Amino acid sequence: MSESSDPTSRPNGVSVVIPAHNAAARLPQTLERLTRQTGHEQIAWEVIVIDNASTDSTADVAKRFADRLPLRVISEPRPGSTFARERGRAEAKYDIISLLDDDNNVPPDWIARAYAVMSDHPDVGVCATRSVGVFEMPPPPWFAGIQAFWAVGPQGRQSGDITNATAGVWTAGMIIRAAAWRDLVNAGFQSALPGRVGKSLACGEDNELTIAFRIAGWRIWYEDSLSFEHVMPAGRLTWDYARRLNRGLGVSGIVLELYGESRSRGRLATALRRHWLGRAIVAATYIPRKPITFLRTFFSRAEGHMDVLWAESCLGAIQSLCTMRSGFTSRIQQVANNLTQLRDAASKRRRA
Repeated sequence: MSESSDPTSRPNGVSVVIPAHNAAARLPQTLERLTRQTGHEQIAWEVIVIDNASTDSTADVAKRFADRLPLRVISEPRPGSTFARERGRAEAKYDIISLLDDDNNVPPDWIARAYAVMSDHPDVGVCATRSVGVFEMPPPPWFAGIQAFWAVGPQGRQSGDITNATAGVWTAGMIIRAAAWRDLVNAGFQSALPGRVGKSLACGEDNELTIAFRIAGWRIWYEDSLSFEHVMPAGRLTWDYARRLNRGLGVSGIVLELYGESRSRGRLATALRRHWLGRAIVAATYIPRKPITFLRTFFSRAEGHMDVLWAESCLGAIQSLCTMRSGFTSRIQQVANNLTQLRDAASKRRRA
């Protein structure tokens, strides 16, 4: 669906959008939980599964629920979670969009609660929710301190406005007002991060999306009563996975830092950030600060050293910069365009 065919206003209701890549084994439980919804009799709703370049039977598995859910299955051939979510936004019928991952299981009142919260707060563009980890095996001792990296746990101390208190809201369980998302699209916002592609653990697109909504003038709310289960298979609870995840965070962090570039002071700092080699040199200066930590990153298999995860994110940043090279300039320009257009959108909202 092109933006020109996207309605300027959508009927009241909830569109549940589930990006799914090779999710044939995970989807049944997620969709089964949605069949148990209650209290939504007066609420129009739908479920849209975005089959994102899957090579398994994801689409066929989803279609088996068509007689039990108001379900559509849409193919998005461009790999990447950002592309899948954007396709879901364009296809959604209703004014509230509930993003779920294919390993998220919601309670029976999810539709009704999501609709009520967004109706009670009409100036809220994004609602963050609480994720409860469901573990295939007991999590390791170090997991609790960094569970937010896996999108597990609360996203606020209590329900309330977190517009200026959060770096980002997880797309897992995120509830978005379609009008807010439309503001981003109409402003010309284009994500500089593709999200996860295949087995890649590069992420950060949720932080970028949160930044965009905030700059465009929309409030961000946390609702503690809206909770869902996030299934954690054993393979995601290993130290090796934690290291790979933090390296992915370093990759995306280079782009996210560009959104804060306007806060930098001095011509030299700005010049360094505007050239990939200069930015790589800046990133590399982190290494001498903790040389033993970096040696441990390569040679130690001991679990639980948080400094090792910090080192992995630094290495991810350096790796990303060396891979980008000439593409770094275009990323800078894309982020600069986003900032200008989003600020213009915020000005228009204030005048309206």
